[in-house]
Amino acid sequence: MPETVQPLVVTHPVTGRKGLYLNTARMEGVLGMDRDEADALIAELMARATHPRYEHRHAWRAGDVVIWDNRTVLHKANGDVPTEERRYLYRVMVKGTPLR
Repeated sequence: MPETVQPLVVTHPVTGRKGLYLNTARMEGVLGMDRDEADALIAELMARATHPRYEHRHAWRAGDVVIWDNRTVLHKANGDVPTEERRYLYRVMVKGTPLR
């Protein structure tokens, strides 16, 4: 994967709100910071962004559809689905303005 520089703070093109742009699986540092300092900052930002007060855990029921703006949320699947249940994921991408 090619090296890419992304901003830590982005502006949503529709709302104008500022947000954190985090992906710890792909973040390797922060420009202008040594590795330990950058790792500490990234860990602190992730701890804030994933605080339970910002969390939504959906209680799934048959027929539910959940839609989110991928430009504004951190999301992950939880491993709490019983193995005997089937879940289907349909991903739809809508063309839009990228983050700035």
